[in-house]
Amino acid sequence: MKRTVVIDRQSAPQRLALAVEAVSAGGAVEVEKLLLLRRQGRSLLCEVIDPTPRSHRCELEYDVLVENARHAFESCGLAALLRDMPCEWSVVAADEGGQPVREKS
Repeated sequence: MKRTVVIDRQSAPQRLALAVEAVSAGGAVEVEKLLLLRRQGRSLLCEVIDPTPRSHRCELEYDVLVENARHAFESCGLAALLRDMPCEWSVVAADEGGQPVREKS
């Protein structure tokens, strides 16, 4: 079973190392309830979790969601540890449990 490691800006280096292991093993990392990271081939799939998926948004609002998630990813220190993996960003809706269910259009 693949695991999901939850991290935030205060995560200890050991927790970040566990997150890197999870991604390498095909698991996922949740960053501050904003972002779900998973390996997709040689890339890092960065799924920004839309907190209000039923809202109508303009493109700029999606850009802000991505920018906030990118900032959290960089601030927690994990981006530096995964810098060799190119990031592919998308915004996804989430189910009631916070898991991505579909890509936003």
